[in-house]
Amino acid sequence: MTPHLLVKMRFLLVDDDEADQYMLRRFLEPYASSFDTVKRLDSALELCRINPEKYTVAILDLSLEDSRWNETLQSIRNMRRLQPKMHIVVC
Repeated sequence: MTPHLLVKMRFLLVDDDEADQYMLRRFLEPYASSFDTVKRLDSALELCRINPEKYTVAILDLSLEDSRWNETLQSIRNMRRLQPKMHIVVC
């Protein structure tokens, strides 16, 4: 049975590894109403800009090839500014 509070989550997955994307989608599928998956932080920020208030949760890969730690932190700040209600998980 799917927990009631998790039924309508809208996920933004940011991971450059397709195997990890697949694993996360399979794991989260029972709790999601939608997924958007991107491989780069700049793509994630663009989705947050053009889809205000769309996402419930963003899951970011800490070891993205196109970013450094300080860039990831700045991206998290920008995502929070664009979608203040969104939960952000960095793994």
